[in-house]
Amino acid sequence: MLKELDQRAARIAALERDRGPKSPAPPKNLVEALHRLQEEFPRCIVVHDKAYDSAKDSPYRDIGRAWEGLRLLGQCAGERQIAQVTGGKTFAGAPEWLRRHLTEVSGVEYAAKESETVGGMFREERSAVYEGVELYGEQHLCLGDSFDPQHCFRVHFATHEDKIVVTWCGRHLRNTRS
Repeated sequence: MLKELDQRAARIAALERDRGPKSPAPPKNLVEALHRLQEEFPRCIVVHDKAYDSAKDSPYRDIGRAWEGLRLLGQCAGERQIAQVTGGKTFAGAPEWLRRHLTEVSGVEYAAKESETVGGMFREERSAVYEGVELYGEQHLCLGDSFDPQHCFRVHFATHEDKIVVTWCGRHLRNTRS
């Protein structure tokens, strides 16, 4: 009986090895999540230093969900770039693509722009210089709707040529209600 159990355990172990690599554990923090995003989508996503700095300072707790939202943005960037290179008309634009795919990540919302007031008063917080061009990262993904930075997360981004540039990743930025 023990011999049969040992054989069975060996077969199970062999099957586990043959299944291929296990999906990696979620990132430990937002900075690691941004590094992974850059590694997984190197040709279509740029993570600005300002985004790394904001991620480092963020106490957001649900790193797994933030990572899912970032990967969704990476997939959008990849499809956007393919459409630009191939001249494909199947990509309706980042706003439409994100709206169609948001259900894939629980709780993630998309905002295409900021109000004119926010753009005037707080534009600098949402902007970053990339390749000599100032990009206004008004498009953003949202997790949580409070201003508590442990439960509220924002990823601001802009498009530049064939890339999506992440300009902010962390706390809710100032607006007319904060």
